[in-house]
Amino acid sequence: ALNSPEEEASDLIQRHQNYFPELEEVAERLWRDGNIDVDSRFSSMVAYLERQHGIRVELMPIGAEKNALRAFDGKRRLLRLSEQLPPRSMHFQLAIQIGFLDCSLIIERLVGDSRLTTDASRSLARIVLANYFAGAVLMPYEDFLKTATAHRYDVELIGHRFRASYEQVAQRLTSLRRPGMEGIPLHLIRVDIAGNISKRFSGSG
Repeated sequence: ALNSPEEEASDLIQRHQNYFPELEEVAERLWRDGNIDVDSRFSSMVAYLERQHGIRVELMPIGAEKNALRAFDGKRRLLRLSEQLPPRSMHFQLAIQIGFLDCSLIIERLVGDSRLTTDASRSLARIVLANYFAGAVLMPYEDFLKTATAHRYDVELIGHRFRASYEQVAQRLTSLRRPGMEGIPLHLIRVDIAGNISKRFSGSG
């Protein structure tokens, strides 16, 4: 039987042991050269998108765009985010958009893997990789690993430090596979109320 897009995208992640050094490198460069400020992430990422890519960001009133949380219009160079998103989710969506733009060549090379056999698999893999990049931006590797070690991997405490959600922190913890600077190999599984697995990441491949 053919694998589902979710299985193929998940297998791609596992083949790389859920660690993508090129995406980490671009995320670190964004902090270094992109004038991103830790205390004003939203405004500095908005300014970066406009300065580097000519993309404007505006907030959508609740109820607009059929309750969409984000909508990107490539022709108008406009990213719209719902005003009902909490700040951490707005930051994540901005970082995802930067990932699609700044990492497009890296992402396209990765989704060129012959074991992604359908457009749906490749499309999902692009989203997963852009999400990975966003996590690397909002929770920079070295600082995150030091904090995780200092707080004994307490997800809620780490979340307060990086102003990130429980799931964002948990997912980032599964990607600490930098050679010579590894974290504890953790696994993440997200299960819905019916018992369906909607997300799985392994920190050991």
